Amino acid sequence: MTFFHCILDGVGTSGDGSTWNDDSSGTAAFIGMAGLDSAITAAANGDSVYVKNNDSTAVTFSPTNNPASAADNRNPIKIFAVEPGTTNLGASVVQADLIQGLATGGASRAYADANVPTITVTGGSSDITIQGSFYWYGFKFISEDNIVIGTTANRQIFEECHFEVTSSGDIVNLGASAATGFYKCKIVLATNADTTFGGVACFDCEFDAATDNVRGFSGPDSTFVGCDMSLGAATRIWNQDAGTTMPQAMALMLGCQFPSSYVFRGGTRAQYGNEFRAVSQQGCGVATTLTTGQSEQNFDAQDEQGVCAPETTKIRTGGADDGASGGFSWDMTPLGALVPGIRSMFSPWMYVWVKGNGTSKTLTVYVASDSGNTETGDWQNHQLWMEYTYPSASGNSKWDWGTARMGLLDATPVDVPDDTVSTWGAGTQNPQKIQATIAPDYEGYAMVRVHFAPEQADTIYVDPNPGIL
Repeated sequence: MTFFHCILDGVGTSGDGSTWNDDSSGTAAFIGMAGLDSAITAAANGDSVYVKNNDSTAVTFSPTNNPASAADNRNPIKIFAVEPGTTNLGASVVQADLIQGLATGGASRAYADANVPTITVTGGSSDITIQGSFYWYGFKFISEDNIVIGTTANRQIFEECHFEVTSSGDIVNLGASAATGFYKCKIVLATNADTTFGGVACFDCEFDAATDNVRGFSGPDSTFVGCDMSLGAATRIWNQDAGTTMPQAMALMLGCQFPSSYVFRGGTRAQYGNEFRAVSQQGCGVATTLTTGQSEQNFDAQDEQGVCAPETTKIRTGGADDGASGGFSWDMTPLGALVPGIRSMFSPWMYVWVKGNGTSKTLTVYVASDSGNTETGDWQNHQLWMEYTYPSASGNSKWDWGTARMGLLDATPVDVPDDTVSTWGAGTQNPQKIQATIAPDYEGYAMVRVHFAPEQADTIYVDPNPGIL
């Protein structure tokens, strides 16, 4: 492993990066952002680059060190932010020399430290573009134009870093179709600045947007876990702009904080394949005072077919109950007319353990209609059905799969069976039950999801607690 040293506000000419000397000798630190670029170019996978202080320039900052192989991606160049007074070199650098953050046992994130190394690009037409197999810890990146992280060949990790664009119309493009991880980072957007995502995973990150903006997709699926979206003035979590989307991209948000008043999705809906969620969230919400005996039941899944959201009044007695906040169901409402038997909206997968022994069992999902629906009668099996998979009836590892949908060219659809036993809350009508016979030969989970394809934007409620009889 080789070690390199860079002084962002140094003077003179960059040396070979072997010491912290700030001069023009042959053994001197790399100097400035250009020197940092040179250090990254000189480094091989697995090497470390130590950086301190700040630099500002009107020239694009675009460090690149593309990996040659998957093995290189697994062994990134490590770029660490260090304290200004650090004099230790290379292998002698210890944790106390680094900018103090949560990763070093500190009380706050590294980017909040007064000494955090800051890379600033000015001029309004130059970008920060970072491509390579890198690990970055404890930096601020500030640009008057765009910030672009990653390409399809890159695998990058950023920990406790700050990304900020300062002008209207700028974009922070995280991932850029690459696999990029962001841990405890912060993204700050000026008025009318945007963010796009592609193939990223954000853990415990903060988003501070001055105005609602295009949080769209530029590539593969992205995941956000435990992130805070409530900072700044923006109230729209996702603004879906067809110009920044791809047909098979999605965003999944788990346990994130939203603004006190928010719209989960706005803008123009892009076209997505039938099997892909555009945006969905589980356990995200606005609450700040949840305590013992309570839970966060909020849920939202949206695609081009419709919206699936939680409901806590129109619920089935004895149905799904999380044991804390109580009973709930899923409200499934399409955005408009769908094609029965072909183009449906669908619920999340539901799970139930099956004690398989080769004997027939009945898998059941319970639903009810909204009392205000245009359709006042029973739903039929080309409008409402379930898809299911379960441990093989032949004892194979490959699960069996089935559907309760009518045959494609059946002449006459049939009513989904009435549920004459269940009681649903006020505002519902026509309880029904979707059923299928299965005979698993061994134990395991059966998985099931409901498909809904009405000819109008009617609503059904699904009990997410399937039964096995």
